[in-house]
Amino acid sequence: MALLPPFFLDTVVAIGAGDDSATRKWIGTGFIIGKAVDVAIEIAKRQYAIYIVTNKHVVKDQAKLYAKFNSANDPLSKDYAIDLKKPDGTPIWVGHPNPNVDVAVIRIDPNILKNEGRLFQFFQLENHSSTKQELKSCGTTEGDRVFVLGFPMGLV
Repeated sequence: MALLPPFFLDTVVAIGAGDDSATRKWIGTGFIIGKAVDVAIEIAKRQYAIYIVTNKHVVKDQAKLYAKFNSANDPLSKDYAIDLKKPDGTPIWVGHPNPNVDVAVIRIDPNILKNEGRLFQFFQLENHSSTKQELKSCGTTEGDRVFVLGFPMGLV
């Protein structure tokens, strides 16, 4: 039995800055989440709005970032540009309103990834996340094991 469900690995993307792919710097990690548009519909038929969740310090002061996605069919990954500002300069991403919470969310179009055969999954918010109260009720406490997924120190 795996300690982590295998699909977790396909929910993680490297986030880079710089238009030149040869000199692009990998500055962060993003996690793909999906928010059900209508939770009343059975799971197999639900439509999801798809987002990348990362840190505000990663997106702050950037006009564009790149997310790296693996291929479902070959060993090559591909970097996808993510515009962070509208033509008038207003941000497209949303940051947590508390300045001490370093979380940002960017909506993406999963159809582009599907059409190009990119490998990705997403955490379904209603099925793969827990509130603080839910964690307490199932006995999660300090000292429990934690697994960290991501791309530390620019390692991609």
